[in-house]
Amino acid sequence: METRFNRKLNRKRKWLQLRADWAEKLPLKTLAIVLAVIAVAFLLLLINAPSSSYLDSAEVAILRSRDILRVGVDTSVFGLSNNRQGLEITMTEALSEAVFGEADACETVEVTRQTVAWYFADGKIDLAIMSLPSLSGYSATTLPFYIDAVVLMGYGGTDSLAGMKIGVLYGTSTEPVLKKYIQNEMPEAVAVPYADYYDMLLALRAGTVDYVCMTRTAALSHKTEELILLPGRIGTVEYHIITKATETTILNVCDALLTEWISDGTLGRWYKQYRLTY
Repeated sequence: METRFNRKLNRKRKWLQLRADWAEKLPLKTLAIVLAVIAVAFLLLLINAPSSSYLDSAEVAILRSRDILRVGVDTSVFGLSNNRQGLEITMTEALSEAVFGEADACETVEVTRQTVAWYFADGKIDLAIMSLPSLSGYSATTLPFYIDAVVLMGYGGTDSLAGMKIGVLYGTSTEPVLKKYIQNEMPEAVAVPYADYYDMLLALRAGTVDYVCMTRTAALSHKTEELILLPGRIGTVEYHIITKATETTILNVCDALLTEWISDGTLGRWYKQYRLTY
């Protein structure tokens, strides 16, 4: 005879059995894959469109209230800023378009590594896009946007740099690269520092040095038909977006834009457009 208690017990057993069968039949592996795909898609969504939400932030509103941003760019550097064309000019225009809605709202100011600190100190520029990892004696925050090869250039090829004198600009990011290369690979070579490109190239023509050490973009900017770039590279240096240490707003906006330009391939297309190594 089935009692009321037995009926309740049987119903409980059936429920437990149903749960056990459901757990065994559940495609856990498939479910885990689906959840992982959803998580990755969400992550890619955040990565691929970082600036769209950021550009509506209060920080960007502060930049827009300035009416104009003044951007220091290199003077006559291959692929970066040459005859008002190059990666630095294009990045300035894209920043202007993103912040102000028009490509010419940012003013470009031609600077050199010797003058950029003065322009910052005098308030003539708000940021700089150029080949400097930092400003000597000047507080700055930097953001890398391009990695360039460090090469040697001279009037002939060679199988060995042993005993060679190699000119390099003093205080630039290429100087420690050359010194490290000499220390590790060619201790017989000698680094000879110069204050500017003109004196260094004059010494090269006069035979005072055998080769000069530059970034690839700088070497192509000063190359003539007689000068030869030695194959390969001896290291790399970074090109940076530079702001005052207090200008975190500008740097954060540039960071968001760079992330977007990298993820959607825009930066790579710019490299190809200006024959820069990707």
